[in-house]
Amino acid sequence: MSASSSWQQNLTEVIPEDYFSLDEILAEQQKVSSQLKKSMFSLGYLDPSNQSEHLVSGSKLEFPLWLAVQLANKNYLDCELPKPYQEAARNILLADSSVVDLFKQVVYYYKTGIKLTQMPHPESPYVAVSLVRSVRLRYSDVFHL
Repeated sequence: MSASSSWQQNLTEVIPEDYFSLDEILAEQQKVSSQLKKSMFSLGYLDPSNQSEHLVSGSKLEFPLWLAVQLANKNYLDCELPKPYQEAARNILLADSSVVDLFKQVVYYYKTGIKLTQMPHPESPYVAVSLVRSVRLRYSDVFHL
C-alpha cells in the first residue's frame, strides 16, 4: 500500500462522507433558540446585548444547529425546537402533508430534522417519527397521482 492511499484511507475514516456537502452545511445553519445551563467564560461576544465578557447560566441565545447539537450533547444548554418541528406543526404535517410547503418553512426540512433528532430533547423521538411518516405520505401522494 502506498503512502498516499494509506493517507486517503485514514482520512475517510475520520471525516464523514457528507462533510463537504453544501446541502449539509446549509442545513446545519438553521438557528436554534437555546438557554445556557452553565456559565461560559470569555464568550460574552456571542451575545451582542451582553455587556459582560462572560455568558451567564440562564442566558437565552440562538446558535446554529451544528453548534447547538454539540453543546446540548455536552449538557451546556437546553434547546428549543424550531417552530416547523414543534408538536403543532408536526400535527398539521401529519394531517395533510401534501398541502404543507416545507421549503417555505425550512429549506432543508428533512436534513435539518435529522440533525435535530441528535439533540437530547424530549421531543426528538417524535420529530424522527414525524419525518418518516411525512416522507411516506408525501411519497405515496406523488406516485398515486
